[in-house]
Amino acid sequence: MKKIIISTHNPFESFKMIPVLNDFSIIAIIVFFVFGGIDIYAQSGNAIHTITTGSTTLSIRELSHNNYGIVIKLSNTYYEQNEPCAVEVVTGGGQTNWIYGTYSSVEDLGDNTFRCKGMQASGNGSTFTFTDTYSLRSFGCFKVDRQVRVTSAGNGDFGFSTRLTFAENNVSSMSDFDFFAPGIWYKDNAKVADAALASDLNDYYYYWFREDRMPLPIFMLRNKASGDTFSVAHINPDGSTFVGENGLNRIIDGRMKFA
Repeated sequence: MKKIIISTHNPFESFKMIPVLNDFSIIAIIVFFVFGGIDIYAQSGNAIHTITTGSTTLSIRELSHNNYGIVIKLSNTYYEQNEPCAVEVVTGGGQTNWIYGTYSSVEDLGDNTFRCKGMQASGNGSTFTFTDTYSLRSFGCFKVDRQVRVTSAGNGDFGFSTRLTFAENNVSSMSDFDFFAPGIWYKDNAKVADAALASDLNDYYYYWFREDRMPLPIFMLRNKASGDTFSVAHINPDGSTFVGENGLNRIIDGRMKFA
């Protein structure tokens, strides 16, 4: 048993140019579709800004002075992220290290739009500036536009990627949900081949697949008991590739824009 984590992830960008714009759009704009019902209280932090659609909310929470996180309330469940500024740095020899942190500032832009900023630094001195803008796209649909810039590059760092995840605050099992990823995952994937993606839904495994493997860049999960549904879509994705983007070895190249 564990928390269900909903994640978006982008490929590795290089440090060849400074500053480098990591524009996995979440600048390609990620949209969260959420449908749910009754209200309960959040577990930690104070909500200082809230976007409401029906009875569902996305709130920016002040965890401590100048430290902010995000929570989405869906029915009687919270999907939380207290360290939204997450960056994976690739160093010499192909070693990777994840760095996590909160937002350090929030700006109200009006019209249910809020700009959150944060900065993370690697052990080699590279600095990454996060700018995430949250807004209401339509009923039941939140949007986040992410930009990450390398504001300085330290010797020994060769590439980076970022991710945005939301963890369910209730303990649950994969069997509690139906899943949908076009061309890959339908409900519990009971009818797929043994070697297929998500063919074994054990609770201690992460399921990663590229969005250009799917006919539509969207992922959905539905709680079987409550009917609550959480979907993540990548708006205007760039699935372009190049000849050298092949094989199983890690590739660090700013031309890869898919999630």
